[in-house]
Formats: sequence, C-alpha cells, structure tokens
Amino acid sequence: MSGPRNTDPEHLHELLHVAWGVIANAGHGHGGWDHEHPEWVNAAERWREDYHAALGLDRDEVRSVEEIAEQQARNKAEAAAGLAGALAASE
Repeated sequence: MSGPRNTDPEHLHELLHVAWGVIANAGHGHGGWDHEHPEWVNAAERWREDYHAALGLDRDEVRSVEEIAEQQARNKAEAAAGLAGALAASE
C-alpha cells in the first residue's frame, strides 16, 4: 500500500463512482455485459443495485440512467460512422 490511508467520505465516494464506471463499461467494444461470464454479470448486477440503492436512486431513475448511457453509446457510434464516411468521401 502506498501512502497513508484516505478515509475521507468524499474520497471513498469517488472511488465507488470510479468502480461503477469500470464495471458499467466492462465489455465495451465487444458486446457489453452479454459477452461476460454469467456469474460475473450476476455479481455486477448485484453491485449495481446496491450502489444505486446507496445513492438513493429508485428503479425508475436507474433505468433512466441506463437508457441515457445506451443513447450516448449509440450517438458515439453514429458520429464515428459519420466521420468515417466523411473521410472516405474526401479521399
């Protein structure tokens, strides 16, 4: 372990937020959670539920967050496709 232990609540909250980012994006680029081991997906879903409950989010709010993330992924894919098309057309 490097450095002194940081038990500041804000620091711990940030660590949990970063952990959720890593878990939520697992499999990004190769099909998402559908391509992960079922036991891993089950554990990730449990972690997500507990994390969101700790934040005070209800099911509807969580679903909305997930829908936003899915829309953002679609937007990125469309933008990348548009850029690729524009580059191809300019050649």
